[in-house]
Amino acid sequence: MRCHTLAGDQLRRTLRLSAEKAGCLITFVSEESRAWRSATFEGGKHRFVISGTGVGNRFEDWVRSVVADHPVLRGFLVADVTLDALTRHGRNGRTKIAAIEALTVVDA
Repeated sequence: MRCHTLAGDQLRRTLRLSAEKAGCLITFVSEESRAWRSATFEGGKHRFVISGTGVGNRFEDWVRSVVADHPVLRGFLVADVTLDALTRHGRNGRTKIAAIEALTVVDA
């Protein structure tokens, strides 16, 4: 298994667990992981589009906490996490959609 795929899988599981702890029900609408390299690092670029619900602002608060407190992965460093979009959909805006992008590098 390639390192960016392994990091993407770990990141997906970590996001799901942290959402559950925050009281959010999430669904991965789409996800993409691709290899990334610089002159000194190897890793992956990841993009997750996630729909979610939560009482009040729980989903938005959870998304912002992911961006502020980079997830911890085994064997990888999460070098950067950004929130690309956060929108509301459905009746009364109860369903929220977030696009999260992350850069992981192999922890040598």
